[in-house]
Amino acid sequence: MYNSFSFGSPYIKVEQFIKENKLGEDVALAVPEMVIAELKQQKQRSYQKDIQDLKKIVSRLKGLPHINAYELKIPDDNFNCAEFIENEAHRYITDNGINAA
Repeated sequence: MYNSFSFGSPYIKVEQFIKENKLGEDVALAVPEMVIAELKQQKQRSYQKDIQDLKKIVSRLKGLPHINAYELKIPDDNFNCAEFIENEAHRYITDNGINAA
């Protein structure tokens, strides 16, 4: 999903372990900036691939009599996915108090 940014279950499990065992004062969970940057890049690449795939699908469906090609909207090419993902990542990291190392 492009409208959310979060870390996967390994991060959540470690975070829960720290909380359940009351290790918060002794252990700081941090995520390397390189990992965050890679996650953002993966989302951007996935978005671009999905848009390309969507364009191909719409092109294949255009000639069918029961499909109104004009109603099939492809997202605007001017959408800045990188900026959107950057904002979502920043919000998630800030809202969840994640330490970026």
